Amino acid sequence: MSLFDLSGRRALVSGASRGLGLQMAGALARAGADLVITARDVTSLQEPRRQLESYGNTVECVALDLQHEESIQAAVETATATGHLDILVNNAAIRPSKPFLEMEDHDWHRVLDIDLNSAFYTCRAFAGGMIEKGWGSKINITGMTAIHGYKGRAPVSAAKHGLW
Repeated sequence: MSLFDLSGRRALVSGASRGLGLQMAGALARAGADLVITARDVTSLQEPRRQLESYGNTVECVALDLQHEESIQAAVETATATGHLDILVNNAAIRPSKPFLEMEDHDWHRVLDIDLNSAFYTCRAFAGGMIEKGWGSKINITGMTAIHGYKGRAPVSAAKHGLW
């Protein structure tokens, strides 16, 4: 008996084209979950898709621009059109570095839109289906910047602390 069996479950992982997102998608796939993987550029998901399908799971690739709520809603509709969603992993993030006094409003808002606000929008968009089924898991990825500031990373620290 496996303690981590996700057979019959379906997970969406944002920012799954590389790095931690791809590793988390791989762990979910190895545990038996079917996947919806997302990135701004859906073509960047083709190689990850091949890797993840090697575990025998279904993998759907969806374009998702987390700066825009309309893109999130479109991704929700695409992801749920072919089945339910049990697990949501809000992983995608950006980590620009710029001295605080040189930062412009659009720099600040872009990071908060992608790293913080998108988690709210995706959680809200998928929560209804999870509540209806009586089961679901939402995982918001944060990091050390949530509790320890780094030079040039003020908006990242603010956003990640908001998730924490």
